[in-house]
Amino acid sequence: MHRTKRYRYRGQSHTVQEWSGITGISVETLHYRLTHGWPVKRALTQSVEPQKFLYRGRSRTLRQWSEITKIPLNTLRTRLYQKWPLERVLGEPRHDRTSKRLTYRGKTRTLRDWARAKRMSQHTLYNRLFTYGWDLERALTERPARRRRRKQ
Repeated sequence: MHRTKRYRYRGQSHTVQEWSGITGISVETLHYRLTHGWPVKRALTQSVEPQKFLYRGRSRTLRQWSEITKIPLNTLRTRLYQKWPLERVLGEPRHDRTSKRLTYRGKTRTLRDWARAKRMSQHTLYNRLFTYGWDLERALTERPARRRRRKQ
């Protein structure tokens, strides 16, 4: 018979589900905290309020900063995880390889628009320019190689 684990705090003993109902903290959050070594007191009492970040005199959550800066939330999280300074996390614009503007024969278009116009994928054009170092004329005029089907 499987016994559900009970956690004691302030003279009471309850399951994670029961503590969730008492504290208002989700079962998932409590389970994560307790299985990752948090002391019971901290797991049951620490606020689940999102962290706020002070930048240029304003305190906002990461989600709010994402909306303000138009930088995707996952990009901000990744930058923080990579230990970027907050000034750079929020101040550096998103690098969008498809919005890069390129001029060829007097016409300026985004990488995305040039790829469409030349009937190739954005990925192919991007790689030709920035991975393989091709000049713009070659990247736009050389036909993409045909993919061969693998024999099975």
